[in-house]
Amino acid sequence: MRTATFPSFAPLSQPAEADAAVIGSGIAGLSAAWELARAGLSVIVLEADRLASGVTGHTTGKLTALHTSVYDTLRSEHGEEAARDYADSQSAALGHVLDVAGQLGVDCELRGAHGVLGTLVLGWDSPHSVDVAERAVLTTIAAYTAQALERAVHLDERVTVAHELQQAMLTDLPAATGLELAALYRPAAQDDTVGGDWYDAYHLPAAPGERTTAALAITVGDITGHDMKAAALMGQVRSMLRQADHDHPGMGPDRVLSALEAACRRLDIPASGTLVHAHLNPADNGRWRLTWTNAGHLPPLLATPDGTAQQLTPHGPLMHPFLPPGPRSSHSRLLPPGSILLLYTDGLVETRHGDIEENIERLARLLTAAPADIPLDTLLRALHDTAAPAQAEDDTVLLAVRLPAQG
Repeated sequence: MRTATFPSFAPLSQPAEADAAVIGSGIAGLSAAWELARAGLSVIVLEADRLASGVTGHTTGKLTALHTSVYDTLRSEHGEEAARDYADSQSAALGHVLDVAGQLGVDCELRGAHGVLGTLVLGWDSPHSVDVAERAVLTTIAAYTAQALERAVHLDERVTVAHELQQAMLTDLPAATGLELAALYRPAAQDDTVGGDWYDAYHLPAAPGERTTAALAITVGDITGHDMKAAALMGQVRSMLRQADHDHPGMGPDRVLSALEAACRRLDIPASGTLVHAHLNPADNGRWRLTWTNAGHLPPLLATPDGTAQQLTPHGPLMHPFLPPGPRSSHSRLLPPGSILLLYTDGLVETRHGDIEENIERLARLLTAAPADIPLDTLLRALHDTAAPAQAEDDTVLLAVRLPAQG
């Protein structure tokens, strides 16, 4: 059996000492290096990308290989024994590869549009000679495999970019005197989907005639779709809603939402979906006034210190480019000290076979049952882990605002 050992340290800083060099540490490269080593030559194997292993051959047929950067790091930080343990594990893996290489019948490059993606290796338990017809079939199989692999890599890259884009839109929450804020985002269980769910919170500009304000805007929304387009539209809508709030100081959330929809129509932005947009203004005796507008979104929940929770049900139509424009309405409530306002998206309460109304009522019960002193971010994680389906088919967003209790 062919073996690989590490009897000595063979640094790559002295490649001139090698009798031969093999470019590529794949099956073909290692097989060539092995044959040269058996002939008693000193061989260095170099991989074009990032692996660099010194390979030294001896007349005994032994092969030494060393991933020098890892070896040096282990030796300097953990001592020679740890480095040797690493070398032994790499030796065993290399020996297995060489053992398999001796039985190979053929290896075919998986060549994509932008370069080689990998190698398709076929082996036999006994010596086998591949004729011209077999090689033609294997070459065709390799070509189709390369196409499928390239498409999978391309899809994975697109999904990764979309996830990164979506995460970039979920900014840090602002500090708000007299309020505690927390938010939670959880992606769908399927890794190949992205959504248009988002949350936002920011300070509002002072109204005309006012020098300062402590008013705060909060939003939770869900743009239709589960792809890159939905994530991009979500980013546009989120930024445009912020701009509309700052272009209409002192105006209610209904006017701000109407301005957003008008801008989408003028700029031909095909945004559709649901959202709750609200303004919070400080009132007397530790209370805050909530004013909100709801574009077809799930009702926010308001839990009060008396142990009850209410659904803030008033709402209007969802956003859609084909719906006729019309005035939005707003609604107002005074939030008492110690109350919690919860906004969320449908991934938290929507299941394929469940009743969404029952799930919202269950969420309200969970909210009121929470200890009064529980950290708000801990509460959101507990609500999600308890209320959300185990294999969520949609993204989930939760945004909570808590007023400090008096006394």
